[in-house]
Amino acid sequence: MPGDKIMVIGDNQDLLKVITDFYNYFSFSTVVLKQCKDIKEIIRLSPDLLLLDLDLAMLSGPDILRSIRQNQYLTGLPIVIITALNDINFFRNEDIQGALQKPFDLNNLLKITMEILNSKRQRFII
Repeated sequence: MPGDKIMVIGDNQDLLKVITDFYNYFSFSTVVLKQCKDIKEIIRLSPDLLLLDLDLAMLSGPDILRSIRQNQYLTGLPIVIITALNDINFFRNEDIQGALQKPFDLNNLLKITMEILNSKRQRFII
């Protein structure tokens, strides 16, 4: 939903700019991490959704994903992965809420984002 904070972890400048401009157009708050040496920054910034590029040159996206899922403060953080791998089904067993294969349609990114954020809110409705 507009106003929600979306964190994007990636190292491709062009892709990061397209994603942040796109989210900003829809009034989302975006935070970009080009390097994620540990997950303290993710905890500190407390995003509503994390978009994680698994194809990082300096870091291991899967290692970041595992670290997040092992941390008690981040276990409920919704994660959408971005990957260039052809077999996106490889990630079906991972604890993620969505996956996009590069190159992806920005409309699909928006659809996944809205569905995840809407379902996250529904969990807290009493």
